[in-house]
Amino acid sequence: MKNALGFIILCASIVSVESSEVIVVTSNMAPYNYEEDGVIKGTSTGIVKMVLDRANIDHSIYIQPWARSYDMALRGENVLIYSLVRTPEREDKFNWIGKLDDSSSISFYKLSDRSEIVVNDLEDAKKYTIGVIRETMGHQLLRSKGFEEGINLFPVTRSEQGLNMLLSHRIDLVVYLESNFSSEIKLFGANSRLFEMTHPIYETASYMAFSRDSFKELVEKSIESYNQLVTEGVIDTFQ
Repeated sequence: MKNALGFIILCASIVSVESSEVIVVTSNMAPYNYEEDGVIKGTSTGIVKMVLDRANIDHSIYIQPWARSYDMALRGENVLIYSLVRTPEREDKFNWIGKLDDSSSISFYKLSDRSEIVVNDLEDAKKYTIGVIRETMGHQLLRSKGFEEGINLFPVTRSEQGLNMLLSHRIDLVVYLESNFSSEIKLFGANSRLFEMTHPIYETASYMAFSRDSFKELVEKSIESYNQLVTEGVIDTFQ
């Protein structure tokens, strides 16, 4: 009951716009989507804006913790979320619009000087403590593979929380998308040589997607807009 009430309050605080306006939700994940000086930027943000503008869809973008954005997109109406990793488990939960980047691996990272940590597969990883951003694809995948929260899996709200825990040896590994790890380290203010990738978990790409309970017209207009921009060469054909 408490969680449901919190969700209602959250929606009420954000949806102070006209009902025809799409709520767009994301989180800080540089260089794809992030907030700087009060402005939401990033390569994926640029694509999302172009698609919705071409489709003449009024929208407002909000950055918040990923778990909150994901919950809103799961349960809301006319909510668009990005950058969302597409997986078989998520396939029927969203209306998928289009890719926002090339495929990249989600991988485990450790501190470079911790030679005692060796991860060749997921079973090896279960011997260690792992920080992962809550309700990301990495969190959901590891949970489905038998990793247990509070034992070897420690969800965090923000990226910097996991990196702080790693640097202070409170956890052994963190989970990141390879293509954005260097950007996250730069924003965190650490030297990238302190970290080392140990094992890839899953090859994937990020998408923009509407919530399941979204108006069919919004979904169709957005797909048409996305495809037009790809045909015109404005949006890359991602692999």
